[in-house]
Amino acid sequence: MSQLATGRDTRLAAAASQHAPFAFSLVGVLATLGFERLELLADTRNEPSLRVGEKAGFRREGVIRSARTNARDGLRVDHALYSLLRSELAQ
Repeated sequence: MSQLATGRDTRLAAAASQHAPFAFSLVGVLATLGFERLELLADTRNEPSLRVGEKAGFRREGVIRSARTNARDGLRVDHALYSLLRSELAQ
């Protein structure tokens, strides 16, 4: 496996969004395991999640329109797609 994708729905992403230092160390740990690319998906309305990704060094690639149904309000939501490449960790 050369890439890992995560979003707010997973336990891993929930822990990362609540504990920013954990998110930063997570990036380093996964890089040592051979991942070339990490992806982060977050509801475009969720500014705190977007900031966590940006602070961890993820770059916004775009928006996945109508990505899924939000469990709380039942509406279709857009997701921002972020990525971090192993080659970017040294920068």
